[in-house]
Amino acid sequence: MLTSLKIDGFRKFNHLNLRDLGQINIIVGANNTGKTTLLEAVMVFACGLSFPPMQSFITLHRDSSGMIFIQGGKDFLRMAERTLNVFHQKKVAEDLRFSLQGKLDDKNYTYHHSLKPSSIFSEFFSKEFGGTSFAVPMSLEDAISESNQTDPGNGAMGLTRGIPTQFLGYWKIEEESDESSKQESIPLLFPSAVQEAVIKRMPPLRNCTMMDILSHCDERASRMVYAVLRRENLEKEFLKEMNLSFSMHVESLENIPFSNGEQGTISFRMQNGEISPLYTWGDGVRRWFYLLGNMLLYPDSILCIEEVDVAFHHAAQHALALALCKYARKYRNQLFMTTHSQEFVETFLHAMNEDNPSFAQEHVRIITLREAGSDSDDFSYRVLDGQEALWALQHGLELRV
Repeated sequence: MLTSLKIDGFRKFNHLNLRDLGQINIIVGANNTGKTTLLEAVMVFACGLSFPPMQSFITLHRDSSGMIFIQGGKDFLRMAERTLNVFHQKKVAEDLRFSLQGKLDDKNYTYHHSLKPSSIFSEFFSKEFGGTSFAVPMSLEDAISESNQTDPGNGAMGLTRGIPTQFLGYWKIEEESDESSKQESIPLLFPSAVQEAVIKRMPPLRNCTMMDILSHCDERASRMVYAVLRRENLEKEFLKEMNLSFSMHVESLENIPFSNGEQGTISFRMQNGEISPLYTWGDGVRRWFYLLGNMLLYPDSILCIEEVDVAFHHAAQHALALALCKYARKYRNQLFMTTHSQEFVETFLHAMNEDNPSFAQEHVRIITLREAGSDSDDFSYRVLDGQEALWALQHGLELRV
C-alpha cells in the first residue's frame, strides 16, 4: 500500500508532502486546488519506469480530443504543449523536471522525470531556446524514415495516407529505491505508433488505473467487467448488490451476438425475462457497474477515481460506500477518490461507522487540499482518519476548505 507521497514540480504542485495515507482516501477541496493533479501524481508514481500508460492517461486524458493526437498528423504541437504542461516549471527549457517520492509496501521509491525537448518546443519558449540544434538521433532515423514513407493504401496508424513522424525529444525516468537504481530514456515520437515500436516495455511499480467521470461510457470497459464476472463466477453476488443499491430486478448478464454474427451489447436479463442493454440505463447504474467491476478486474491495484459521487443519487450513496469498502478489502485495492460533495463524505463516513468503526479509523483517510496563500504557489493539506472526520462533521466543521 502507498502510505506517503512527496511531489515536487508536478503540474500545480511545486511542493507537496503527503503522509499517513490509507487504503481508502477521499480527497476534498475547493475548485482548482489540485485534486485531479493528486490522482495523476499517484498514477505516475505507480507507473514507475513504465512510460506508455503514464503518457496515455496523464498527458492526454484531460482533453476530449486525445485520440486526435494519436490519429491525426498535424497535432504534434498540441501534443508538445500538453507534454510541457505536465511540469510545474515550464519557462526554462533546460529545467523541465519533476520528482515523486513515496513509500509503497514499506519500501522507499523515488522517481525523477525530466524532458530534453527537441526544437519543436521552441514554439513555447523564447528565442534563446536551447533545443533548436537538438536533431533527431541517428538511432531513430531508420524508424522515422520508414514511417514517413508515403503509402496511400496503408498510412501510419492505418489511415489512408502516411503521417510524417515528429521527434519531440527524450523523456528520462530515474528510479532510486532501497534496493537499486535504474533509469530509462524514452524517445517521444508522434504519432505514438512509431514510439511504441522502438521503446522497451517495462512493468509498472504497481498496477494502477484512472477512472474519470465518463469512463463508464466505454463499451470495451463494460465487456472486460462482464468477462471477469463470468470467468470468476462472481455474477450472482455482483448483481445482488446492484439490485439492492438501485431496487433493480436483474436476473443475469447477457452478451448475445446479433443474428449476423456481430458481437452483441452487454445487457441485463430482468426477472420478467426482458433483455435490457446496459447503455439504456442511467449513468448511476452504469457507473456503479464500471467502478465496482474494475475493482474485481484489477485486484491488488491502486484505483484513482475522479468525482466518485457523480451520477449517484443520495439514496444510492450509502450502498455505494459499503460496496466500495467491501470490495477494497476483498480484492486488496487502494482507492484515491475526489469529490466536491461534503454530503457524500458524511454519508460515506456514517456508512463506515455503522459497518466497521475500526476500519474507518485505521484505513479511511479524508485529505483536504488548499492553497497555501496568495503569495505562494505551494499547497497545504490536512489528513483526518475516518473517525476524526466524522467527529468534525458532527460538530459543524467544514472539511472542504
